[in-house]
Amino acid sequence: MPGRPAFFAGNSPVEGEKAAPVARRVPTVLVLDDEGLIRWTMHEGLTQNGFRVLEAETGAEAIEIAKSRPVDLLLLDLQLPDMDGIAVLSRMREEGISCRAILMTAYGSPEVAEKALFLGARSCVAKPFDLDEMLLLIKSELAGS
Repeated sequence: MPGRPAFFAGNSPVEGEKAAPVARRVPTVLVLDDEGLIRWTMHEGLTQNGFRVLEAETGAEAIEIAKSRPVDLLLLDLQLPDMDGIAVLSRMREEGISCRAILMTAYGSPEVAEKALFLGARSCVAKPFDLDEMLLLIKSELAGS
């Protein structure tokens, strides 16, 4: 039928009409690490896997970014120049910023992991990490698993 939308109340397209493409929202990942190589590696791996990537070198910078635009997942280092990753999570929570988080650290301890999990981090990953394993974890976190 001319003028009829391709989909109406869950019906399939009329014969000969093409279904309108469904826009898929691209997840945004904010990578917070003072090491440029880590940010670059994560940026490359994430963009190649279809993610939008934002980068920050300091906790304050990450908080400002997260206040100004939606972030689906925060990958954050524990040791940062201006504050530690636990303080970043705490400040984001105080600011009402809600996003999933994965803490990356070479200096982890059970106490740090427990604090991070309490403040909303979903996982703690030891550095150095395997990029493919990290990408699987990120996809799993964003899928809600």
